[in-house]
Amino acid sequence: EERGSIADAIMVTQVGEAPFPLLQKLVDEIVLVEEEQIASAVLKLLERKRILAEGAAAAPLAALLGGSLQVAEGSRVVLVVSGGNVDSLLLERIIAAGLLKEGRMMRFSVCLKDAPGSLAGLLELLARHEANVVHIRHARNEGGLAINYTRVDLELETRGFEHIKEIERAMDGAGYRFMRR
Repeated sequence: EERGSIADAIMVTQVGEAPFPLLQKLVDEIVLVEEEQIASAVLKLLERKRILAEGAAAAPLAALLGGSLQVAEGSRVVLVVSGGNVDSLLLERIIAAGLLKEGRMMRFSVCLKDAPGSLAGLLELLARHEANVVHIRHARNEGGLAINYTRVDLELETRGFEHIKEIERAMDGAGYRFMRR
């Protein structure tokens, strides 16, 4: 079944006539990987090896890390990482999703009193807990909000899940009403 994939270069509905005999002769096993595993492999290659790999190129690492490819302990493994044709908007989504999954990014919305200093107080609390604000959106006059309240959507850089819990405890302790996204 044909469907979209971040590994579109290897998403074929039929093997070509020329490569098929070679595959029969040289390939021992074909394994499957999930889109999320491929995205994670793209991010790992970028962060740890400074290699910008397209989805198809990251698929071998995804198979290895995801457990689809069984390798005997002590074996030497070579992964062919070939291809770096990545759309910049897709890469941005892969990175953001990976950082969220690893707890290195936190997204939440908070309701604040629409009064001078309310936003500054929240930002000061976040700074005390060493959370770096990446994006902020201040939404006034939206449906579902009381006339004297505003919603602020934030995206923060964090050090991991424990850091996120620390930030949530601090906001909760300060009386902020927030919702993780």
